[in-house]
Amino acid sequence: MRTFMALPLALTLAAAGAAQSGATRTLEIYVVDVEGVSAQADGTFTVTNGRNGFAKTYRVCT
Repeated sequence: MRTFMALPLALTLAAAGAAQSGATRTLEIYVVDVEGVSAQADGTFTVTNGRNGFAKTYRVCT
């Protein structure tokens, strides 16, 4: 069983046509905090709520 964890990402992009002036845009990407998600080799995964311990298992559709 594997446990996955993701971190938030932030990217800074040069604004179109404004690279010469140094103007930039910041694009913030929010990645779901997947701490408490485990996956099995058959594709089944379980999500556990860290606050209350509730867990739900999702199985592969056939």
